[in-house]
Amino acid sequence: MMSTEHVDLTDHLVLRGGTEPLLPPATEQSQSKRVVLDWRQALGGLLILAGGIVLTVAWVGISGEAESYKQLPYFLSGGIGGGGLVALGIVCLVAYEHFCDRRSMANLEEHLRYLEDGLGLEVIALRRRLEQVEADGRQAGNRR
Repeated sequence: MMSTEHVDLTDHLVLRGGTEPLLPPATEQSQSKRVVLDWRQALGGLLILAGGIVLTVAWVGISGEAESYKQLPYFLSGGIGGGGLVALGIVCLVAYEHFCDRRSMANLEEHLRYLEDGLGLEVIALRRRLEQVEADGRQAGNRR
């Protein structure tokens, strides 16, 4: 939290009766609709595509053999290898989602800190304004 001991509140929002929002306006992201892929998205997509191709080749090889001992090499190399590639692709995509979540959390924490600091100053300003109003009320009561 910000230190509020030596804060100048002479031009504070509440003291001057302003109505500006506490948060600054949101900045525009990018106005162009160009799609940009992160390296995790691209790698994940390529691994899933490669895994699908390997699985398809393995399936075609297995379907062409009648004896199970002849199908085993296709299953071991293509089936398990293709499944592993697909799994690695999914891991890359989940890693990208985790990265996006962490970035969003950092943004929310920053805004929360901004609000906390701003509200702390608001409380100080309101307390000073209340003291001023009470003092003015006492002075008006003494004049009667």
